[in-house]
Amino acid sequence: MIKMFYQPCLMIIANFLLMNTIEYYIHKLSHNHKYGGILYKYHHKHHTIDYPPTKLIRDKNDKVDSTNGPFKVLLLYVYILFYFLLSPSWYLLFLIETSLYFYVMDKIHDYYHLDNTYLDKYNWFVKLKKKHHTHHKVTTKNLNLVFLINDKIHKSLSIN
Repeated sequence: MIKMFYQPCLMIIANFLLMNTIEYYIHKLSHNHKYGGILYKYHHKHHTIDYPPTKLIRDKNDKVDSTNGPFKVLLLYVYILFYFLLSPSWYLLFLIETSLYFYVMDKIHDYYHLDNTYLDKYNWFVKLKKKHHTHHKVTTKNLNLVFLINDKIHKSLSIN
C-alpha cells in the first residue's frame, strides 16, 4: 500500500525537477547566439521587439506574436522520447504533470508582461514579476520563469 503511494509521489517530484532543469537549460540556450539556432532567433525577438528592457509591460489588448513555437516542438520530442521509456500509466502521469507545468509557466509569463492583472495583488507574483523583468535587462539572471530552483543551484538568481 505504501509503495503505491511513494512511487507516484517520487515520479511527480522527479519529473518536476527534470522539467525545471530542462526549462533552465533551454532558456539559457535560447540566449546563446552561437548555439541557440532557432531558439535564439525566436527568443531574441521576444527580448528585443516584443519586450525590450524599456517596454516590459503591455496592455492586454495589445497583440504580441507567440515566440514559443520552437519550445513546443522541443516539448513534443520530450513527449515522444518518454512515450518509449515509460509504461502507459507512468507516461500518462508524466504527460499530465509536464503539460500542467508548462501551461502554468506560459500563463504566468504572459501575466508578467501585462498591466494590472488579477495576480498583481499577490506578493509572490509581484516578486517573480520583478525578477523576470530583471531577466529582460540582464539575460544571464533568472532563467527559470516561475520555480527558481535551477537559478538558485546555478547562482543565476538576481538579488532583487
